[in-house]
Amino acid sequence: MADKPVISVIIVTYNRLGVLRGCMESLRVQTMPKGKYEVIVVDDGSTDGTKEYLNSLDWGGKPNVDIYFNEHKGYVVARNFGVEKARGKYVSFTDDDCIPEPKWLEKVVETFEMDEELGVVGAVTTVAFKNTLFSSLNTELRKNQPADDKMEVEIIEGETGFIGLKPFSGCNLHIKRDIFLEIGGFDLSIGPAEDLDFLYRYLNTGGKTAHRKDLRVDHYERDDLKSMFKRWFTFGKCDSEMVNRYLRSKLSIEVNIFHGILNYHFINIPFPIGVYFQLNIFKVFLLLGLLAWASPQLGLTLIAGLVAAFFIKQRNPKATLSFLFYSIYFEASYTIGAFWGALRKGVICI
Repeated sequence: MADKPVISVIIVTYNRLGVLRGCMESLRVQTMPKGKYEVIVVDDGSTDGTKEYLNSLDWGGKPNVDIYFNEHKGYVVARNFGVEKARGKYVSFTDDDCIPEPKWLEKVVETFEMDEELGVVGAVTTVAFKNTLFSSLNTELRKNQPADDKMEVEIIEGETGFIGLKPFSGCNLHIKRDIFLEIGGFDLSIGPAEDLDFLYRYLNTGGKTAHRKDLRVDHYERDDLKSMFKRWFTFGKCDSEMVNRYLRSKLSIEVNIFHGILNYHFINIPFPIGVYFQLNIFKVFLLLGLLAWASPQLGLTLIAGLVAAFFIKQRNPKATLSFLFYSIYFEASYTIGAFWGALRKGVICI
């Protein structure tokens, strides 16, 4: 009988064969010894040839790959199912449109072994683009990444706002399997905020997490604006549900603008109803637009100054335009979704 793997990677896919191939190849070439990890793929009812592709995989035992074909029941159901089938001490989650770095799993296990109390390890993902409108950002977004041999770990414990948990993206999330089952797995009713919801529940039990900053995964954005809007609109709706569940009696204000230039949890105090406000670049331009309507000279001067600051900082006109358009577009989509969801939940989330 083969040795039990240390870590199990869970991949859920549904009609995305085009991106799945790249993800699977990145898992095949991990530097982790072949007997130490396994890949579990849950096909959630694809009809685009995914089943035939998966059945044709032949990796020669590096690593072990288990494939399950389910009826289409949804992403979160499939993730929980994958954990049930996992044999590793740790379970790692990524998406079928992601490309983890070769040392990805090696770094994850290394981080867990630093501290036995750690139940969750995570990191941000780097947005990547295939469409020409934003492809110039692929290089720009990677300029300030930590060096490959420089281990940077931040420990996060206790209550935090949404921004405080942004390092723990659901497509670069790693959890002790026993803790995942003990906490109750991912909640089926929360939609694509299942990772954020799990982390809130885990931290509320006194759990300890680690953000490892050099744990790299490229996450490809949707190729068209309609799909991008739908994705971020849905994330906004899910965050309004998070406010409903965890911040219903609090006033929470968070600042998150310029992609990490300013990222600050500002205030969180008792309040009669849940109010969550996130200041981002879209809202900055929206507020300046309103100011320009009331005072054209001042408002337009500030807008011009802000845009000029971006151009001066990045020194790449094409990348700057792409960055501004992408940031404003996805944050506007998110804001609309959050506002719509908040109306339905009886909270304020904008």
